[in-house]
Amino acid sequence: MRVLHLSDIHYSLGAKDARRGADGCGDNAHGAVAEVGDRPLSLPAAEFYPAMVDRLGDVLPAFEACLREGLAADDAGERVGAIVLTGDFVERGGEAAYRAVGETVHRVCREILGAVVPCIVTPGNHDDRASLRAGWPGALSGLGGEPLLYTCEVAGSRLISFDTSEPGHADGYVDAERLAWLRGELETAASRGQMALVCTHHHVDPSQTDMPALPGAVELLELLRRPGVAVLNGHTHHQAHRVYEGVEYHTADATSFQADPCDVHPAGGAPVRAVRFRRLSGYNVYDVRDRRIVRACAVTYDGGEVLGDMLLG
Repeated sequence: MRVLHLSDIHYSLGAKDARRGADGCGDNAHGAVAEVGDRPLSLPAAEFYPAMVDRLGDVLPAFEACLREGLAADDAGERVGAIVLTGDFVERGGEAAYRAVGETVHRVCREILGAVVPCIVTPGNHDDRASLRAGWPGALSGLGGEPLLYTCEVAGSRLISFDTSEPGHADGYVDAERLAWLRGELETAASRGQMALVCTHHHVDPSQTDMPALPGAVELLELLRRPGVAVLNGHTHHQAHRVYEGVEYHTADATSFQADPCDVHPAGGAPVRAVRFRRLSGYNVYDVRDRRIVRACAVTYDGGEVLGDMLLG
């Protein structure tokens, strides 16, 4: 089975494409260099992020371009049998914004594959679970704002939505109840001879980013450290493929932007620590056979457009 993994869309309903000449297709949709009238932002942290989201504009064309390309790939007759979406779907727009993202997924699936394949949807720290459930075109497990915990069996694999989001906990959250639920799903997968793909938003490897790792990562890793299990996550906006603390671990790029620490040098002033945001999009593809990911591929499009610097000092 082939699995397409996308993450961190950060869509704002009604946003206009901020890149001059971007037409929602081809290179522009993937974030190629475009002429921008305004200089990149340079603002203190408290002011930066909302302004950066405005500067980012309409991210759905880049998301759709990644989705189309990932679904259209057909190597040796292998086609995508499931899509994994690991959170941070929406910045602004509530239920209607989630509907727009979900309808894009369903429409492109029908156009390329002739049918909507199973989609594993797990929320991130920017998401509202009640709005996600209300807006997504198709029933999602559970009610209202409760954690989105569910499984989907596809071609001998068990895809698990393990929701690590929680209001007021940007770095993520797990508790004994969620871990007990996951333990049961992993035991079911093992008893049935299934590969378990644990789909979650937050990262557990502190070396991957300056952002704090998921609180409770030690307990989660202990649970995941068994044969036939792999973690698929987002949150860091940086693709990664590794074994961490004995757990197979794959992170997808965002389809919206990437951010990295750096020093900026104001004219005539001392260096200032900052985080530089760039327009970037990407996705991962996995081929799963015999309870293993036998091939993991990351595709990244970085056109070099700097959105701005978030000043930390």
